[in-house]
Amino acid sequence: MNDIETTDYCLFQGFLASLLLGLKLGGLCDKAHSNSSVMSGPAKKELDVSKCPVSEVVVYLDRADVTREVKVELSVGENEIVVKQLSNAIDSDSIRVEGRGCATIGEVKYQQKQVATEEDGPDKVTSTAMTATKELERERDRLTDTLSRVRYAKKRVKKQRKILEELASQDKAAVHPAAKALPLYGKGKAQDPFAKKKVAIETFPKLDVTKNSSSAAEKRASLPTMLEMMSESTLGKVVSFMEFYSTRTRELDERLSAFRKERDELKRQIQAVEENLLLRGSSYKTSPTGTTTNRSVSISVTTDKACTVSLLVSYVVMDAGWQPQYDLRVFSKDHLLKIHYFAIISQSTGEDWEDATLVLSTAQPSIGGSPPELGTKKLSFFRSPESNREKMSSAPVVMSSAMRSTSSRVRSAPYADVSLESIRRGYALGDDEEDDDWSGDFYSAPPPPPPDLGVRTAEVKGTVTSTAFEIPRRTTIPADKTGHKVSVAIIDLEPKFDYETVPKVQAHAFLKAQVKNSSQYALLKGPANVFLDNNFISKTSLSNVSPYEDFTCSLGVDPAIRVLYKPVRRFKENTGILSKYTLATRKQAIEIKNTRLDVIRIKLTDTVPRSVEEKIKVNLVKPEVTPKEPVRSVAAGTVKLTKENLLEWQLEIPASSQHTVEFSFTVEHPAQETVTGL
Repeated sequence: MNDIETTDYCLFQGFLASLLLGLKLGGLCDKAHSNSSVMSGPAKKELDVSKCPVSEVVVYLDRADVTREVKVELSVGENEIVVKQLSNAIDSDSIRVEGRGCATIGEVKYQQKQVATEEDGPDKVTSTAMTATKELERERDRLTDTLSRVRYAKKRVKKQRKILEELASQDKAAVHPAAKALPLYGKGKAQDPFAKKKVAIETFPKLDVTKNSSSAAEKRASLPTMLEMMSESTLGKVVSFMEFYSTRTRELDERLSAFRKERDELKRQIQAVEENLLLRGSSYKTSPTGTTTNRSVSISVTTDKACTVSLLVSYVVMDAGWQPQYDLRVFSKDHLLKIHYFAIISQSTGEDWEDATLVLSTAQPSIGGSPPELGTKKLSFFRSPESNREKMSSAPVVMSSAMRSTSSRVRSAPYADVSLESIRRGYALGDDEEDDDWSGDFYSAPPPPPPDLGVRTAEVKGTVTSTAFEIPRRTTIPADKTGHKVSVAIIDLEPKFDYETVPKVQAHAFLKAQVKNSSQYALLKGPANVFLDNNFISKTSLSNVSPYEDFTCSLGVDPAIRVLYKPVRRFKENTGILSKYTLATRKQAIEIKNTRLDVIRIKLTDTVPRSVEEKIKVNLVKPEVTPKEPVRSVAAGTVKLTKENLLEWQLEIPASSQHTVEFSFTVEHPAQETVTGL
């Protein structure tokens, strides 16, 4: 092999070695990069719940199901999405996540931890509800601090006035030598702080004006004598001090009055802030240590390529609900009843529902989905504790070996092994068989989890157990614990109007409507305002009414129907020769006047007394109805005697006419007895 071939061979070997070394280093780099990717973990994205728009809220009577939309951009591989600052009223077991996009949802985990609330903190709270609560708390603290300063200033002014009064008393003693002996400070031991500034005062003769023998004229005559005895300089100082005293006390009184007004105003402001904080509810209240609980949900999402996904995060929150309210508008000429259906929605969850689609549901998750179980109720004879002890003491005690061993183990067991909680649990729930027998009376098991919700639609949707209907427009419900009135529907119904009166209690005719709920809306129990021909009449309430169910509702007093309950006429006579009896007669007249232009149907109810004594006999004279023949035709209608001894008239009164109903009864009893309740 020549030199040229040797050189080429060496270069070729070097090239191969370099190539192998490069491949090896490249593999190591790829492996290291792979390991670094594994060590770095999934890409993490954090979002505040207030930044996630509310898609839909299903409001129940005592809670709400909130759905928020979360849009995020995902990286290749595993991603972790954290939604922070969830409501304190959240039910952690109700969190559900759905998604749309090119990704797969993995683990959904609920977390909560204490975080600082400082503005520069890494986990600072930035939600709207928390910001509003913090502002209210700062305002309350500022007003409280101002109130404390005002109180301290008021105390200082009162102290200055007290010192001024003491100076006035001191100068009075200087002018009137009879008061010199009185101590000025404490019990005469304190030093006079104004001793260096005092001017020597001459000693005047003592003027005795306190004796009973001195008349008012003598007392007035003694004053010029005292002034004559004063020197000119002393009199000038007295006059100067009196002017200073008058001016200074007036200034101090004005300052005290201003402080009182400022104090009262601050108290009113603090009370208003406290009420607003109370309306905010318990959500996002800061602890005394300056921390708050951050509740969040962590969602693990995996994707093969970078993309944007939309997640729907749903959860149930308490401290929310809705109540029905109605306006019943009656149009007498058209015989029409319009029911204006409203929902009063309130929530204090700490999260504002901004521009959300609201769905009202009549379901009641709090009741549960399964009926309760009723235990067996056992009866036995009552045994007093004394008889039980006597029975136990008289009966011979026979203890088997197994019982003796058990007893010895119980005695040897230390008392510390029995916890207070186990004792309470044993007494509360009943660990014995005898207690289990009574479980149906004293203890009820916790309700099972709520049933699955039905599928919601855009219109009124009725499920097997509930009804849900969507509010036609998007609405904002802030977390202020204030009722927000939302219109649900206007229902037109054709009722049959009747009247009812109980003049013995109230001499008014109450309008009642017999109507069929021909709509798809379920009417829940709630208050209602009654309007008759666009005039407010009264307030009433509706009961639970299902769709296509007949119901009756009271519409208040109709002033066009006048009821007059005339005074009862009383008669009394004595009967009998050997046995004296008293026969009392009562006659009652009731007048009903119809001032409307159409016929009305009215039900009138009154009572006839019933005897509970054998010697008291009640006889219904008019109308002639008896328990055996309780119904009879009368003028303008019928009358019925009920089992409760009530008389019920069903009458038809023509337009612009009146009708009088009369009934009478007698009560016979021994003359020497006095009957009560007549």
